[in-house]
Amino acid sequence: MKIAFIYPSFGVISKPNQPNIKAVADNYGIYPNTSLLYVAGAVQSAGHECIFLDAMARSLSINNMIKICKKFKPEVLMFTLTTYLFHENLKVISYFKKQINAKIVVGGQHLSLYPVESLRNEYIDIGIIGEAEESIVELLDHLGQNKSIKDIKGIVYKNNDKIFLTNPRLKIKDLDKVPFPARNLVPMDKYYSFISKKKNYTILMSSRGCTFQCSFCEQRTGDVRYRSAKNVADEFEECFNNYGVREIDVFDPLFTINKKRVIEICKEIQRRDIKIIWSCRSRVDTIDEDMLNEMKKAGCYRIYFGIESGDETILKNIKKYTKLSQIKRAIYLTKKHKILAFGYFMFGNPGDNNFTIRKTINLAKSLPLDYAQFNRVSFLPGTGQYDELKKKLGYDYWEEYIKNKASEKPLPRLDCNLTDDELDTWIKKAYIEFYFRPKIILKTFMQIKSLDEIIKYSKAGLSIIFG
Repeated sequence: MKIAFIYPSFGVISKPNQPNIKAVADNYGIYPNTSLLYVAGAVQSAGHECIFLDAMARSLSINNMIKICKKFKPEVLMFTLTTYLFHENLKVISYFKKQINAKIVVGGQHLSLYPVESLRNEYIDIGIIGEAEESIVELLDHLGQNKSIKDIKGIVYKNNDKIFLTNPRLKIKDLDKVPFPARNLVPMDKYYSFISKKKNYTILMSSRGCTFQCSFCEQRTGDVRYRSAKNVADEFEECFNNYGVREIDVFDPLFTINKKRVIEICKEIQRRDIKIIWSCRSRVDTIDEDMLNEMKKAGCYRIYFGIESGDETILKNIKKYTKLSQIKRAIYLTKKHKILAFGYFMFGNPGDNNFTIRKTINLAKSLPLDYAQFNRVSFLPGTGQYDELKKKLGYDYWEEYIKNKASEKPLPRLDCNLTDDELDTWIKKAYIEFYFRPKIILKTFMQIKSLDEIIKYSKAGLSIIFG
């Protein structure tokens, strides 16, 4: 069959309940949609003909994409849905549905939360619930042979205007059997993050799930499934040799959760002498010197730490349970091994007030961090905090939003009386106090290697001050 994967661009949209201020959203970068590329990889490996239209990376308008699709003549169009941009996604899908004679199949974490609600419109034909790599291959096989899809596990579909939900599909146990993302379908030279250093740049997932139960995070699955060190190194090598990749962002929710495995991966990368720099995400209570030493030797040059708050009571409130002493130790050890340290911080947590936010900003400035990002707490469906908020509201806000965009409004906070405007003022203050210190300005300009970087950093700085 012929499958077109569609990843539209919505630009920077100002909406209630978004985590980033506009200045940050404007300068984020262009990231590959790795989850959709994984699905494309599975479909391609099964022998189907595929195209992947990444609107932002290829500067494609919706009319450009329609024109390409009409020439390709796909039998299936596949999209990723997100709860936050549900109606924006639906508008794009409706445009394709009206002009392309193809089945509309959607996937994404959103479908696991609101499968039936998502299909209550005339545009979506089938939704894939949970991990899609196995479901999509089975679904395409049935569609290609005009067979009934009612026994395919892990899907939601319509038949004669009725919505049917099939039995759930188990998570994939052996991730080594999952084909690599179909990077051959996308313009690899177009991807970057605001602070990436080399091209080509890509994202890699070495595991799925997280055992920690932070109340603000939708990835608290309670379990972790790992790819083998060999399989991860194979993908590093493929990226280097086949796609000219020189920087990888390991996008696991928590890469450093298993020390033995991290060291195995690092030693395998070293053994193969793969010259790629890479970064990863970590908790401050999961790293030590042995791990950092091997990570550095394997090419790790930046670690993103979810620090969140400078107040231990707030850290307990959000079920992070880390200590200020652990935060300080982890950052100092990271810098000792000459790895860049990035700190994520959130304002508007349960219990937050002007005093605790000031403590958080002071902590960020006191640590030897190279980068810091400050966000508002966002009540994402599937998080513990949103479950609490639903009880407080007495209804499911996101379910109502999916049914009717007119219901969109700012959500109240849990045990925090600060408004979004007040939080935005604090976030802007935090960015200015952190990044506009002489030592940070000097270090940033010493690391700049091109005119494009000067323009990029200057634009971001001005947008924070005047945006």
